[in-house]
Amino acid sequence: MNYLDMPPPDLPDGVTPQTFPEMHRRIAERLESVGAPPAEAIDRAWRALDNLFQSGHLEPWGMNEYGEPLYTPSTPVVVYMRRK
Repeated sequence: MNYLDMPPPDLPDGVTPQTFPEMHRRIAERLESVGAPPAEAIDRAWRALDNLFQSGHLEPWGMNEYGEPLYTPSTPVVVYMRRK
């Protein structure tokens, strides 16, 4: 069965499904808030999201009102930034 034909699963408190650009923006803002230059934060956020998708830590949840896929973490996810 196609997961898009099923109702979205219930989510734990505090977990909000997000689109890929929303997740990217939040990660990049967090990296900037801890001292990463803006260009580096954007690049590292893309690599972090790609890694999370490839490793199966993000799963499809449903669609928003504009037809964009929404994702939620399949496990608790933390993105770390190593200081140079």
